[in-house]
Parts: sequence; structure tokens; C-alpha cells
Amino acid sequence: MTRNDNHHGTALAIRHAPNASRMLQASKDESVFDVAGVLLLLSRRRKWIFGSALFFTALAGLLCVVMTPRYKAIATIELLKQEVGTLAEAGQSDSSGSTQADDALNFSLSLQTQVALLQSDALALQVIKELNLAETDDFQYKPLIKTKEVRSNMALPIDQSAIKRTYVLKRWSKHLKVDPVAGTRVIKISFSHPDPNMSAQIVNRLLADFVEYRYQVRYNAMERSAESLRSKLAGIRAQVKDSQTHLVQVQKDTGVYGPDQDHNIIIARLEQLNTAAADAHSNRAAEEAIYNLARSGNPELVAGLVAGSNQTGNSQGNNAPTLLIGLRQQEADLNGQYAEAASRYGPDNPRLIQLKNKLEVARYEIKSETARIVGRARQDYLAAVAAEVAANGALEDQKRLASEMDEKTIDLEIAKHEADSARDVYQHLLKQVSESPILAGVRSTEVNIVDTAVPPGLPSSPIVPLYLGLAFLLGTTMGVGAAFVRDSIDSTLRNPEDIEAITQLPVLGVIPRSRSMARSLWSKLQPKDDQRSFAGNLLFGRNGSAYLPLGGALSSSNSQVMEAFRSVRTAVLLSRPDNPRRVLMISSALPGEGKSFSSLHLASVLAQNGASVLLVDADLRRSTLTQNLKMPLSVGLSTLLSNESSTLLSNESCQGAYQQVEEVSGLTFLGAGLVASNPAELLGSKKMAQLIAGWREEYDFVVIDSPAILGVTDAAILSAVVDGVMVVVRFAVSTRQSILRAIRLLVDVGAQCFGVLVNGMDLQSADYASYSGEYGLAGYHGSPIASTAASSRSQALQEERL
Repeated sequence: MTRNDNHHGTALAIRHAPNASRMLQASKDESVFDVAGVLLLLSRRRKWIFGSALFFTALAGLLCVVMTPRYKAIATIELLKQEVGTLAEAGQSDSSGSTQADDALNFSLSLQTQVALLQSDALALQVIKELNLAETDDFQYKPLIKTKEVRSNMALPIDQSAIKRTYVLKRWSKHLKVDPVAGTRVIKISFSHPDPNMSAQIVNRLLADFVEYRYQVRYNAMERSAESLRSKLAGIRAQVKDSQTHLVQVQKDTGVYGPDQDHNIIIARLEQLNTAAADAHSNRAAEEAIYNLARSGNPELVAGLVAGSNQTGNSQGNNAPTLLIGLRQQEADLNGQYAEAASRYGPDNPRLIQLKNKLEVARYEIKSETARIVGRARQDYLAAVAAEVAANGALEDQKRLASEMDEKTIDLEIAKHEADSARDVYQHLLKQVSESPILAGVRSTEVNIVDTAVPPGLPSSPIVPLYLGLAFLLGTTMGVGAAFVRDSIDSTLRNPEDIEAITQLPVLGVIPRSRSMARSLWSKLQPKDDQRSFAGNLLFGRNGSAYLPLGGALSSSNSQVMEAFRSVRTAVLLSRPDNPRRVLMISSALPGEGKSFSSLHLASVLAQNGASVLLVDADLRRSTLTQNLKMPLSVGLSTLLSNESSTLLSNESCQGAYQQVEEVSGLTFLGAGLVASNPAELLGSKKMAQLIAGWREEYDFVVIDSPAILGVTDAAILSAVVDGVMVVVRFAVSTRQSILRAIRLLVDVGAQCFGVLVNGMDLQSADYASYSGEYGLAGYHGSPIASTAASSRSQALQEERL
């Protein structure tokens, strides 16, 4: 690849180079959160975070000092089970130990209702009036703007002033807290007030008014219900009376007397007639059997039948059986006597005849008595038949009446049901009316005050640890947010990795900031009269960059600054070991970024390595190096370029421009000379090219301190005739836009930009710790590890560009 192709490729690489965050993002897995990058950002912006946290913490502390302490008094109440329905149920409990099964939804609604009542305006105004809180300092209405309307409202009582009432209620609701305890029937009520005794008094008064309010509401509701029941009771009493009268009339119509249907005379008569008919039928059957036997005429059978009927209760006469039996006995005796007399006497014996006559008389009487008994049996049978017919007729008539009564029983049942219902309603209402005064008191006690409020000993606000902790947390959060915002809008370069990613050039070295050391060394080398002016204006420059004087470099050979430049020297030499660059230009995008400081120290360390080095101050506009090294301004580079002699190095008039630096062996310095009116033309002239060609033959290395790249074309013109350009980037000062534009200008003119030097790195910054920790640069930057790492990065980037 030719030199022009190389320049063109580098220019393309720079034009399409992404910003630092994108390059760093591309170098890592996009799916992995960059924790190290975030920690680095927070460490870099720690002053913002600490400042914000300190500010908010101090503000919270000031707020705690100026705030008025408030004391919170707390009371606890318990919601009891829902009230019972009657007085009899008030003292009873079910098997689960509760007076009534509570539904979860009903309890939730009840709990919310109690909380709303405790927070109601009516209850609040009642407490405010009772304790005269509207006139206290904590509740007194004090508007900032007192118009005529406001003044008139301030003079009115709280009931008549809407503005005052609204303000007082707002203050009340702000300091009143009603919090149900989750999973319980307990509610906590608290109120904060500057006076601890008043806070407890307010809470206790609120609870007392709340309980009284609940009692009055319940009692008044019961009284209204009782009055309504009393007004309805008279009408219900008349209804009960009418229903009872109707029931009695229906009972009369159905033959039922008394409160029970068992007293029905029709049914009782039917049962009696049924029994009588059965008895008549039995009697008729017995009489018929007797009559049929009696008709046989057998005296002995009739006597036995009559005797049997008398034993069963069917008597035919009081003495008929006895008489017939006596006659039968007399007949038997006479037969015995007649048989004995007949065997003893003859037929004509008077005794026998007499006995025969007696026997005939007895037989006649037996026959007569038998006939008489048969007649009586017939009469009894006919009477029994008549009695049976009469009983059956009466029974049938009574059955007809009973059948008619069944049709009226429905009316009787309806009348009885109506009478019973009216009587039950009347008794229930009468019971409620009698129990309502007592039940009102029982139902109004569903709120139990568990803990009354007591004056607190310590204020509840301000909570100093909490306020300070929240303020610190808020300040830290705001600080972190501000750090991210500030870092997102910060275009300055801080991390060497960002610089390499942006410029596509290797970082040849990192120069730490050493302001205190430069001040001390400069004070030893400069006269006392010049210390203030040089140290204040020249040594540190406009942006505070340290220009370590040559004496400081010699006397501080083991300092971190010098070790860092030795590392840069190694990186420069190893960047192209076969054909090292001999003419080097040191420049920066803008003034004050440390290019003169870097040129001086790089030339010094190159000379310390045993080479002959020429340090050229090519800044013909400001001549910073010449002034810092106290070199004469009468002769210098501008003089050489303005001299018309063709032999510039041998011209005696120009020999005084080259000054040998005694402190550094092998180091020669060429000052800027007098300020020229056309520095760009001088640097771009053929004489400048001839000078560089002569320096290349006479010196091992030539280090040229050029003007800043942006703003003037001097550096761009000069970069085209040197072997390489090193761009100095100032830590936390140089911006991404300026360095990209500067390198683009150099590449456009064909300059060979071979590296970047980071100057003024803060040793205490997180970026430096990350850089030194990554490459193992915890010690001096001049260590072999640092040099090898720098050269390796340089070669890698060069190969990537090619």
C-alpha cells in the first residue's frame, strides 16, 4: 500500500469512527450489562453524587431544625360482633361462641363504615367545637392575603364561615389517621398535635363522641321503630278481635265449641248413636233367639233360656224364671210322690188321686207360665226390633249432619289459621314494643374502646433519622441521575480506550498530572522575582497544564512524569523498529493541552537515551517553549526561515539560534525567534523543507513543537514534511469533536499520525485506576510492561489501519 493509499484509508477510518460508547459497546457482548462501565462512571462522577447526597441531607437536617415537633396520641377500638335480633337472643351464644354468623363481605362493609364515620366532617366539627380548636394556633385560619371577604370570614364562627370551616377540616384530616389492623376487628386512631396533652385529649374526645353518636343513632332508630309499631298495634288488635269473632261464629255453625275441635257435639253424638245402634242390634239378636226357643213350648228349655238371658242382662221378668223353676221342681216332687204312692197304693187311693190332681195343677201352671214367658219373649223381641230400627235411623241422621259438618271444616280451618296468624303477629309486635327501649341499649354497644389515648413522651415528627436517611437516599439517587446526565453530555476525553476507539490511533503513553511537583521544582530553579509570574501564567498555562521545566526533568529523573515519558519513548521507538521515525511533530487540537510540555520532555528522554536530539519551537505565534526555557527571542526558527542565505546551518548570523541545553547532554534547542507576520508561509516554504533535511542528517531525532492544529494552518502545513505526528490529548479537557476534527485535518494533508499522547491524567481518577489496572501499570509507566503494552497496541492498530 502506498503512502497516499495509507492516508486515504486512515481518513476513511477516522470519518467512520464511532463514538467512545459505541466502540466500547461493540467490544463487548451487547446482551451483557456493562457493570464495570457503570461503576467507572459513578466513580468518575463521585463528587456529583456526594455533593447531591450532602446537599439533600443538609437540607433535611435544616428542615428538621425549623419544623415544629408534633406528638401523636394513639387509641385502639374493637368492633364487636353484629348485634342480635331480640332481647332473648342477646344473652345466648351458638355452638361456635358467637352471637351471629358474620359474613366476610358484611364485616368488610361494616369496618369501612366505621372508618368513614370516624373520618366524617360532622364528628370532626363536633370535637373542634367542644375543644375550641378553631381558636388555637394549630387550627387558626391565617391567610397570607387578607381581602375584605377573608377578614369578614375570619370574624365569623366556624359554622357560618365556609372558608374557615374548610381550612379547619383540612387541617384536621391532615393530622387524623384511622387505620384498620389487617386480619383483626381492631382500628387504630391517632392524631398529631404540637401539644402532647392536647393530642391525647382530641383522640379521647373523638372516641367518646363516636360512641355517643353510635348510641344515639341506634337508640333514635329503635324509638322511631317502636313508635311505628305502636301506631300499627291498635289496628292489628282490632284485626285479631275480628278474626277471633269470625272463628267463634264458624265454630257455632259447625257445632264445635271451645278452642279445640275435640269438643264437636256432632261428632260426639255420632259416636253415641253408633254405640246405641250396635247395642240395639245385639239386643234384638238376643231377643230374637229367646223368642224362637220359647216358641218350641219346652218348659225345661224355656226355663234354661230365660235363666241364661237373665244372666246376660236380657231379663224377661223379675220372678218368671224362679216361678217356672219352682213349678218345675214342684212337678218333679209331685211325680216322685205320685210314683211312690202308685207303687204303694192302688189307683183309687185318695192319696194317689190327690197327688194326681196336684200334679195336673202343677203341669197346668207350668204350661200357663210357659205360655206367658213365650208372650213376654215375643214382646221383648218386637221391642228390640223397634229399638234397633230407631237407633239405625238416628245414626243415619247423625251421619248426614257429620257429612255436612265436613264441608264446613275447611272454613273452620281457614278461620282458625287467620285467627292464629293475627294473634302471633300481635304478640310479636307487642313483644318488640315492650323490648325496644332495652334492646336499643343492647344494640348500641358494638364498639369497645380497648386502649385510650395517653400523652406521648416523644415527638412523632420530625423523625430525624428517617428524614436524614430518606434525604440521603434521595440525594444519592439524584446525584447518580445527574452523574449519568452529566456524563452523557460530557464530550471530553477521559479514558485511553475511548481515545483509541475515537481516533483509531494507539495511545503511546499516559502522562500523570503533577502540579505540586512542578511548582516545587520551578520554585527552586527560578529567581524569586520571577516565580509568581512564570508559575502563575506560563508553567501551568491557561487550563492548568503542567510544563515541567528542564531542570525539573533532570532533577526528577525517577518521577512518575519522567517514567511516563520514558514509556512514550519506548512506544515511539518500537512503533516502527526497522525504520524509526526521526522527525517528530508534537501538536494538539487546541492550545493549552500540553503539546509544548510533551515536546520538551520527549526530547529530554530521547537525549537521555544517548541520541542527539534537536528540540524545535515551531510555534511562531506564541513561542511557549522559548519563553518557558528563558531562551532569547531575537534569533530562532523565524530568523532561519527569513534568512535569504542558502547555507542556513553554516551562516554565522544564524548560529546563535541553536542553543545547547547544558542540563541534558545531547539536547539542542531551536527557539521560535521573533514573531513573524506570515508564519504559515514560512513553515510551508522550501527553506523549512531544507532545514528539516539538514536536521535529519545532523541529528538522530528532531522533536518539533507546533502550534495547535485547529484555528491556524501552521500545524497542517508542517505535518506534511515530518516523519510522524503525535497528537497530545488533555485528560478531561480535550473534546471528542476537537480531536476528531484535528486528526481529520492532518489526514487530509497526508500527515502520518502514528499515536496519541494522553496528558494531565488525574492519578486519583477512576479512569486512571481502570487503565493502570487493566495493563498492569500500578507502578511507573516506564516499566517494560508498559512499554511492551503500548508498542503492542500501536502495532495492532497500525495493522488494523493497513
